[in-house]
Amino acid sequence: MSEFPVSAALLRTLPRLMARVRSGSSEALHATRPATQPHLKQAAHCASDRVVAEAIRRRPTTEEREKEIGRRRTWAGGGNMPPDVRSRYSEAERAALSVIAEQCKRKGFCDLSLDEIARLAGVGRTSIQNAIRKARSKERAHISVRERPQRGSKSLTNIIKIICISWLGWIARAIGFKRLNTSETAVNYSLSKSPKEAKQAFEKEGADRPETQSHRLFSGFSPGFSPGRRIGDDATA
Repeated sequence: MSEFPVSAALLRTLPRLMARVRSGSSEALHATRPATQPHLKQAAHCASDRVVAEAIRRRPTTEEREKEIGRRRTWAGGGNMPPDVRSRYSEAERAALSVIAEQCKRKGFCDLSLDEIARLAGVGRTSIQNAIRKARSKERAHISVRERPQRGSKSLTNIIKIICISWLGWIARAIGFKRLNTSETAVNYSLSKSPKEAKQAFEKEGADRPETQSHRLFSGFSPGFSPGRRIGDDATA
């Protein structure tokens, strides 16, 4: 026998505990309750969502894969990143960051979702997450990310801004650059600066018109001559 006395309360609950052990009910041993109807519906809904997502998910075709590779290489080889920044990322990460830089160039920040960036850059979500994680790290500090959580609903997309000085200067130079020849044929068709040259250009343009050329062609004939009349008509008149 044990030297410690057994309390009367424990003796009263002992038969009830023994009955639960004999019944072998796991709910009684682990003090769990049966699932309610709302919980069962929620579990069924989550399971159906997983099944539908797996059914929708499919491997891209060869043509789609080639287009994705082309978009990724185009963005990765673009001029949205300075050489000292682009050399620290892989091709997929450069493509994702180039899309972000393009949005920052247009409106000062990027608020695209991961799926939108992935669709434009032709890369996966993991590559975008790795690029953002590396670019926002303390060692590199190329971008800043501001999260926008919402209580009780889905969070808004993050606001991404470029904070790297060399990167900002690179984008500013790209925005301020203007081609010398604005036409596709690399020929400047704008009028000259001086009024005299502008007048000469206007007269040259008028001289090239068809009606001006016809007037110059028949200027050597008599004043009564008309281009619609034959030469023999003047002699018989």
